[in-house]
Amino acid sequence: MPAYDLARAFRLAEGVEWGDDPNMRVTTRSDVQCTRHPGDVVRLGMGSIAVAGCSLIAANTRVTSFETALFHVVNSLPGWLYRFFWVVMQLGSFGAVFVLATLALATRRVRLALELLAAGVLAYYAAIGLKHLVNRERPAALISGVVVHGPAAKGLGFPSGHAAVSAALAATAVPFLARRWRRWVWVLPITVGAARIFVGAHLPLDVVAGFVLGWTVGAFVHLVGGSPSGRVSADQIGEALGRSGVAVAAVRPAKVDARGSTPFFAEDLAGHRIFVKAVGLDQRDADLLFKLWRFIAYRDLDDEHPFGSPKRQLELEALLDLLAAKAGVRTPDVVAIATLDDGTTLLAHAGLDAAGLDTVEPDRLTDEVLEGLWEQVATLHTARIAHRDLRLANVMVDRAGASWLVDFGFAQTSASDRAMARDVAELLASQSTAVEPARAVRAAVRMLGAPAVAEALPYLTMSGLAKATRRGLMALPGRLDELRRTAATEIQTSVPAPARLARWRPRSPAGR
Repeated sequence: MPAYDLARAFRLAEGVEWGDDPNMRVTTRSDVQCTRHPGDVVRLGMGSIAVAGCSLIAANTRVTSFETALFHVVNSLPGWLYRFFWVVMQLGSFGAVFVLATLALATRRVRLALELLAAGVLAYYAAIGLKHLVNRERPAALISGVVVHGPAAKGLGFPSGHAAVSAALAATAVPFLARRWRRWVWVLPITVGAARIFVGAHLPLDVVAGFVLGWTVGAFVHLVGGSPSGRVSADQIGEALGRSGVAVAAVRPAKVDARGSTPFFAEDLAGHRIFVKAVGLDQRDADLLFKLWRFIAYRDLDDEHPFGSPKRQLELEALLDLLAAKAGVRTPDVVAIATLDDGTTLLAHAGLDAAGLDTVEPDRLTDEVLEGLWEQVATLHTARIAHRDLRLANVMVDRAGASWLVDFGFAQTSASDRAMARDVAELLASQSTAVEPARAVRAAVRMLGAPAVAEALPYLTMSGLAKATRRGLMALPGRLDELRRTAATEIQTSVPAPARLARWRPRSPAGR
């Protein structure tokens, strides 16, 4: 059976199949695999801030001339449009929640039905609560010249409940739909909002606040209940590589440590292995949250701004790969960069017949191997490039004993002395979870020199190390303190005070 036919059989067994259109997913069971997306955390936070801002404006300011003029532009449209707008408005009614949930249930989309029901009901009652909190009247009580089409709306005006319900339903449904339909779905709540202004029930700020409230509720429901994972498939990887001129015979998911991406192994027609990392919007959002947390929790980390697209992120990583290789560092060749229709970007490297230090057999970690790794770091730093993620998974040894550095996703050019000192601290600490600290220190001193190790000593602190390295040290109580003492003794200096990187002091049995 050909490789892709085998992949298709596997997906059918899992209940999910991809058609000829990579943006169209067809399921053979009632629901698709769902997960919680980091982007929903971002949307929930941004939406909550926006709702609070709109509420403060509505509660503490008069209706502006701009809002009044915008209201009259829509409200003064021809009256014969009322029948059309009345039909559209029903999509934001409380009854529409149950109708759409029933339709989803009838098509065996149980999860979608439950999430539509939860989002619609929550948005409806959240809008009611916000109305009483802000206490803003309907347009007729605030401005002159209001034309009321149809029955006059009762109660308070801010925010629009119809806009909130319709936006919540749209935000909840969008991840379950084929990508070609997602943008069109948002036309519905926008039209509902315009309809509420047309009939004279709401001012533009009421509609905007309702729309943002519903969008926020949708993010909250997805955060609690999950939404379709949207992970890229092996077929998509193969097709994208083919469009980039790399014909492959097989693609399979890779069970490796590839933080911030979805990894795959591919094999080209000549039998050469290719490692592919896919970075989509989910990973971009996760990177945003990760760097936001680091900004809040730590100081002086030299992180780059996290707002670039996945394509720009991987292009920068490929550039760092090429610069490191030009400097003489052993790092896998860049094979291709490809972009999928949904914005997911792939970075393909030549495969290595090598193992990371997190999986290599202990008897292979000879002094020559350790010195070879430090030699690669010395070469990298001579080119003023800081890797900034030298945990065990990113330093590899091939069958011939040669050392390799991989994953330049966090790397920086024109690196500061501090960034390079932290590279040394990270590799010293991570190696000390696999070998005795004295061996790691001696290898570093021989290849980098005592001054470079001395500059790294203040950064041998838990708050300055990668999560995987911290875990390894926590499994070896006292190892970090032993490493500090050993390094200070080797270079004949005193143990310096740890650099204060965290904005608060962590408590750890393995040391600060």
